[in-house]
Amino acid sequence: MVPDYQQTINRLEEIINNGKAALKSETTRTDPDDRKSTITELNYLKFLPFRVASLNFIERTLGKDSPYLEHFRQHCQSNHRVHVERGVALLEEVNAELRSQWLWSVRGIVASEFYADFLTMADDLLAEGRKDPAAVIGGGVLEEHLRRLCGKHSISTTQVQPDGKIKQRKADALNADLAAANVYDKMMQKIVLSALGIRNEAAHGHFEKYDAQLVATFLAQVTDFIRRVPA
Repeated sequence: MVPDYQQTINRLEEIINNGKAALKSETTRTDPDDRKSTITELNYLKFLPFRVASLNFIERTLGKDSPYLEHFRQHCQSNHRVHVERGVALLEEVNAELRSQWLWSVRGIVASEFYADFLTMADDLLAEGRKDPAAVIGGGVLEEHLRRLCGKHSISTTQVQPDGKIKQRKADALNADLAAANVYDKMMQKIVLSALGIRNEAAHGHFEKYDAQLVATFLAQVTDFIRRVPA
């Protein structure tokens, strides 16, 4: 995955540099319709490969429905300076977008390794007959994953109280907001809600309300949720 990503970024930066090179190829010629006027434009043989490569890159990387593709088509149509400047600016936005998505995927890898350690610890505790600390650890992992997902999808994890203090929002509210934002479907929302039930009982010390089998199911749900909806 890393080589593919790096090759993609390298190719994009190569195209951007070609666009910047085209901006340095400005020439002036006499206007054929008015011999007293001149036309300033960029070298067409530098502009054309830049435009074609840009359109091809955006379509292959972001898809035919990407707004970047339509904007590029509209705003980079000719070898006039302003068109190429707009084209380069759009590609730099694409570059930032791709790097942002990659950053989240890297964070997801780090998070998954972090989660794996704690979930393994919870499984070991459960195997030793210690269902309560296993449930507490699994609950912590579940809530942390929900908060990471909210961060990824620009959903607030805090709220301002009437007295001006900032308070962390409850996990079930985050779950509802994530489902409403189509981060995952209603079925997954119900599974997470069920898992949060065990998490809440463990967090409040209501250990008699669940048994080891429920904790095993709960840990399996948390593991599956993280796998299917990575942050």
